[in-house]
Order: sequence, then C-alpha cells, then structure tokens
Amino acid sequence: MIEKKWFSLLKEVLSKPRKNRMRTKVSAMTHNLTAEQLESLFVEQFETCPYTSVELRFKSASRNSAGDRKKNRNLSVDRIDSDKPYTKKNCELVTKIIQKMKGELTPKEFYAICRRVADIADMREIERMPESQVDSLIDQY
Repeated sequence: MIEKKWFSLLKEVLSKPRKNRMRTKVSAMTHNLTAEQLESLFVEQFETCPYTSVELRFKSASRNSAGDRKKNRNLSVDRIDSDKPYTKKNCELVTKIIQKMKGELTPKEFYAICRRVADIADMREIERMPESQVDSLIDQY
C-alpha cells in the first residue's frame, strides 16, 4: 500500500507554477510519474540524495511562528533533463538545497560547476567545514 505522503509529493510537484519561460513547453507535456514510482525511486536510491548521500526523509509537519502549517521534508523531485516531463526514468529524489542549486542544469553540468567551485576554494585555501556542519546546512533547506 502506497503511503499518502507519496501522493501529496506527486500532487505538489505536478501542480507547481512554472516561473521560467523555458518551462512552458514542459508544463504542456504529459507527465507519467506515479506515487508508486516515487516510492520506488526512494527505495532504489537507498533513501539518499544521489549528489550528497544525505538521508532523504519526510519530517512531520510543523507550524511556523505565525501558526501556519509548513512542510518540513528535506526531499524534492528533480528532473534529470529539465526539457523532458516528469517520468520515473527522468526523475531523481534530491535534497531541497541540491534542487535549488542544480536548477535546470544536467547532472554533468552541475558536477562540472561544483568541481570548479571546489577547485577555486582549494586554490584560495578556504577552510573546509566539518561534515556534520555541512549535513546540518543541507538539512536547513
């Protein structure tokens, strides 16, 4: 039995307003992604983000300071190729911060840019954060 959280995530993903004019053609596409496929991706990815190895999870809902209910999960659905629709083959589950950082880049483009940033940080001898602080930072988004 598929849990309700997968149906909620699917509904949210497919109903997102498209802000980028390049995505208008995508919003007109037929999306074949199902809640069952989202759950399957979660299991196939060993419940981790493929970019950070951080555990993906649904946190319980909480309320913000104004008393409004907010969603507190750390995962998001990312299309590998942003020009193609949401299908199991074209999607992966990632942390929200990776979703924001990656935007419409392909995985190859994203890794290349990350390598460049890391190389420059090394050249400038910028001190690395401890892994626990990095994990905490990823989890804030």
